[in-house]
Amino acid sequence: MREIHRAVGLRSGDLIEHLLGVDRDPDGDEQLTAAHHALYATYFERLPALDEAGNLLRALAGRDWEIVLATSASGPELSALRGAIDADDVILGAASADDVDDGKPAPDPVRQAREPTGVRLLPVLREL
Repeated sequence: MREIHRAVGLRSGDLIEHLLGVDRDPDGDEQLTAAHHALYATYFERLPALDEAGNLLRALAGRDWEIVLATSASGPELSALRGAIDADDVILGAASADDVDDGKPAPDPVRQAREPTGVRLLPVLREL
């Protein structure tokens, strides 16, 4: 379970490699990724947000925090997640796995989400 938890945030190809190993037969990777996307899409309309997630983002924005979202989810998955959170009124930018070449641990998703909006990094959230 620890290996799965550590893999959260990896792009699909990296996730498959992390969980199944480098020595696996990669011929099935695309099929596995497509199956995940198809299955997950059936839940888009009923994805629950964490309790009070939208209100938390609004409260932070009310304290002059600049809100951007960065995710390893695909573009359609990000849209569904944003719908569940229901806080687009305070979200200044977002980036999905579709927007970047490298995901976790690379800073690309965060950079892509914030740079077009001019959102500044806080000292504790600096790029590596």
